[in-house]
Amino acid sequence: ALSDSINSLDGMGNIQIPDIDAGTSRYITLRLKGANYIQSASEEIDITLSYNYNSSDNGITQGVYTDRIFIPMEYTSKSSAPLIQVSRGSLSAPVSSNTEFSLPVKIKNIGETTITSPIVTFTFSDELIPLDDSSTFELPVLKSGEEVSKTLKLKTKKILSSSSQEITADLKYNYKSENDNVQGSDTIKLSIPTQPNDEDGAEPLLQITAENIDKALKSNQKFSVDVTINNIGTTDLKSGVLNWESGEGIILTDKSSSINVGGIKAQNQ
Repeated sequence: ALSDSINSLDGMGNIQIPDIDAGTSRYITLRLKGANYIQSASEEIDITLSYNYNSSDNGITQGVYTDRIFIPMEYTSKSSAPLIQVSRGSLSAPVSSNTEFSLPVKIKNIGETTITSPIVTFTFSDELIPLDDSSTFELPVLKSGEEVSKTLKLKTKKILSSSSQEITADLKYNYKSENDNVQGSDTIKLSIPTQPNDEDGAEPLLQITAENIDKALKSNQKFSVDVTINNIGTTDLKSGVLNWESGEGIILTDKSSSINVGGIKAQNQ
């Protein structure tokens, strides 16, 4: 069975092959062609081999073997879906309880497709209070490489039980796919470091930041990302182990997804 991105030049997908004696091999050539539009950087061919063999118990017996072959492909869609990056401005220190502060948020089109009529709505974790009249903003048209910034006015509650608070940006927009207007959406989460003041006392306050990737990555492209771990609290961290998990579109090339970071002193990287 072939994926939609691969076409057979031989018409039917069934091939009659001669007998294969034990310890020998048969080579089969599949004549294939990539479709006009490739949907993934790796397409699959499902193979089912039906055969007979001589069983010492039952004589001639029917068997089935299945396997899957993966073919690397160069991704080409009918219209490149928009790629939107949402990032926040830096903070000099974790935000204390009962504190008003302003947070710039940047929305950037890092893909190749223009988005129109974009609207972004921000929602906040329970210990963050929005001070703006509205948390929904209409944005201008964003062509490839263009960006827009919005400044959020916020206040922390009197009691902060966590060393980080969360802001969720829900973005809706339109874009053109072939000759049709299509509606798209993205949800991006931002983390805000805060200084907890619960009854358990101080704990290490970690701020993990990754370098921004300004250009969209191509399919089957190898890349690395530098990640910085800051202990911006007042308590040292000891015996730290970082575990990470990637989405389905990213393949880990390191031998392990766990990294021993050791100790990180307060206010030090």
